[in-house]
Amino acid sequence: MRIRVLLLIIVIVLLPSVLKAKESAKKDNQKVIYLDSADNLEETLKRFRGKVVYIDMWGTWCGSCITELNYNQELENFFSKNNIVRLYVAFNVANRKDDAKIWRDIIEKHQPPGYHIYLKNGSPLRTDLLKESGYRLPCYMIANKNGKIVKSKARKPSENKKLVKQLKKYLN
Repeated sequence: MRIRVLLLIIVIVLLPSVLKAKESAKKDNQKVIYLDSADNLEETLKRFRGKVVYIDMWGTWCGSCITELNYNQELENFFSKNNIVRLYVAFNVANRKDDAKIWRDIIEKHQPPGYHIYLKNGSPLRTDLLKESGYRLPCYMIANKNGKIVKSKARKPSENKKLVKQLKKYLN
């Protein structure tokens, strides 16, 4: 009987903090949004019409790409305040079976806020982005509010003051 009472007390005391932790985790995870994509670049950008879009093209095998993910939190206030969409597009390694899992693990670790797409070989969006970028990773682009790429070689997140200056040109 005493053990049941003791367990009940522990549950009553700890339950609110456990629920609060789960609620907080849900809020944090809402900053990372996964998208499926079979669309081409034009169709993908239509989803965000009316907003400036900062596109971060990266690969799970690319060390400098992953390093740049660490700088995105520093830009959080600017992006949020100016309603700029962050679109992270990851390119797969065709012969690595666990690449999609590695991609999710990297996102979970770094928590870059924004929309995330994992592209497989043959995707129309992959083809469009590679042509636009000159076939290089990491690559950063800016699309204007009309869904047109206006800067195919934008500044990277670690150059945050220069990137902010670049983005401000397309906000009005």
